[in-house]
Amino acid sequence: MDAMTGQSLTVTLCGQHFVLATRPGFAGWDVVTPTMALLAEAAPAPRGRRVAVLGAGHGALALALARAGAAVWAYTPHVIATSVLEAAARALAADVTVLHSTAPACWPTGLDVVLVDIPPRRREARRWLALAARLLAPGGQCLVAGANDAGIQSVLRDAEAVFGAATPMGLRRRCRVACFDVAGRPDAPAWLDEPGIAPGTMHQQRVVLGGMPLVMCSQPGVFAEDQLDDATRMLAELVLAQPHLAGLSVADLGCGSGVLGTVAALHGAHATLLDVSWPALEAARATLLANGCAGRVLASDGFAALPGERFARVLLNPPFHADQQTDASLAPQLFRASRAHLAPDGRLLVVANAFLPYAPALRACFGHVTVLQQDRRYRVFEARP
Repeated sequence: MDAMTGQSLTVTLCGQHFVLATRPGFAGWDVVTPTMALLAEAAPAPRGRRVAVLGAGHGALALALARAGAAVWAYTPHVIATSVLEAAARALAADVTVLHSTAPACWPTGLDVVLVDIPPRRREARRWLALAARLLAPGGQCLVAGANDAGIQSVLRDAEAVFGAATPMGLRRRCRVACFDVAGRPDAPAWLDEPGIAPGTMHQQRVVLGGMPLVMCSQPGVFAEDQLDDATRMLAELVLAQPHLAGLSVADLGCGSGVLGTVAALHGAHATLLDVSWPALEAARATLLANGCAGRVLASDGFAALPGERFARVLLNPPFHADQQTDASLAPQLFRASRAHLAPDGRLLVVANAFLPYAPALRACFGHVTVLQQDRRYRVFEARP
């Protein structure tokens, strides 16, 4: 295996020993995490059981459960992690169905066990708990694991509100796991029915951009899921001011809720919305639909899904956090990828926090870089070949 693109990970879980081919691009890509190990130890004997794993990561736990005799359904919100898990399930001939959505219609019901490796945001964890409550058969069990600094205590309180009293099952390296019996569930908390929390629903917000009304759909797990962030607003209003968008091919790279791509589509562009997050892709489709416009929505690591395709405009609000730390290293990769996928007279429009040192990285890729707009917090750059 190419050491620059991936590695072989030796897995020992649930009494199973195997090698998993994995690659960078998502948190925990190269390790069996303490929470995976805790869930494996706490889970009931897998053979003959129907099991869901929410937050499956690269899939080591889901694959181990399947190899130990369970029928497994698995979900991870990251597109790259999903591709690793799908490839591993094929290679190991494991009975793992990999799902790309938390919409209940995609899932089976009457499951025996749901294992939840909590996501970093509490609202997303609540959505997963709401899904688990729908999936489990009477008498089923939900096991919830996470790290102390990832908010596990709050999520366990939420799980108690859904399922009833917790049974602590283990501690390891500042992580913990607890088990909940579906039969002990009290009256459901009101937040289970909130738009965005209730599986299959979206949070909707009406916004006005440059005098144009727009509906933004989103859900937990998507950047700025409960409001339009100011950086995206600034770039969206500049896109609205761009002349002659009609008929142009426009890429919204890292589309999130899809606001930028939707704005371009409303002005006649052929919009393509790209992201590595399943929740974001679902939200982007919903945003396009809610505003009565069409566009392609594709799961893609950068432009990997579109080799050789070029665009007249690329719109980008690059992420700059990794594991809750500031990390500006991803943006230059996206600049280079955008340069390779621009038409000869194309333009990249980038919005970024003013403190981020993006100008030198842009000038290293493009012949012409200008600041179209800036304020105390943000800058919008235009870069041309």
